[in-house]
Amino acid sequence: MAGFDEQAHADAIEYYRLTLEARKKDPNAVEAVKVDAETLEMVKKTPDLLEMNKQFMEGGLSFRLTRAMAVDGARYQAKVYEGIKVKVLADHWAKRADAISNASDYNEIDSIITQWGDEESKLLERVSRTKTLVDEIVESTFYVSAAKPGSKLSESSQTKLEACLKELAERNPGNLFPDLLRLPWIRNRLTFTDAQVKRLVEIFDDVNTDCLGGRY
Repeated sequence: MAGFDEQAHADAIEYYRLTLEARKKDPNAVEAVKVDAETLEMVKKTPDLLEMNKQFMEGGLSFRLTRAMAVDGARYQAKVYEGIKVKVLADHWAKRADAISNASDYNEIDSIITQWGDEESKLLERVSRTKTLVDEIVESTFYVSAAKPGSKLSESSQTKLEACLKELAERNPGNLFPDLLRLPWIRNRLTFTDAQVKRLVEIFDDVNTDCLGGRY
């Protein structure tokens, strides 16, 4: 065989064995480990190095390894966001992983990454802006509640409060401000105790009823 070299074949087997063992140490490399295991078996059965390379590159193992690593990476990101209770981003990355797992070639993987990357940017902006809006609503709620009716402070704070609440509703349809306070990724960043959050909601309800016509 043109590409046969007994020592080279033994070295190749050892290389892919070590690669597999190293990958197994990463608990998140689930799909990549499967492809590494298949690659090692192929290498063991293929002493001809030229044929080995051909099978790896043209037989689909190279592509499948790239796809597997991308899937593992996406699922890890989903796990990270799930751990910090940002469900919208955890769901995004889980769906991205599923989409990549069904890709049939490199171009499709690139297209998926680009498409979902654009969507992630929008979600990150939405999450960041939602956090800012919650902070501003909390502050304005206290100002409106404490200010004398008709004062400049009351009017400016009420205008800001209503603008923030309107934007919050547009960005998070179906979720009222008190509902958002219960979401872990919002609740966990507030320095209030549970009792203080409960009191905040009571104050907000009063302000919403007395000053905003109960619209929020």
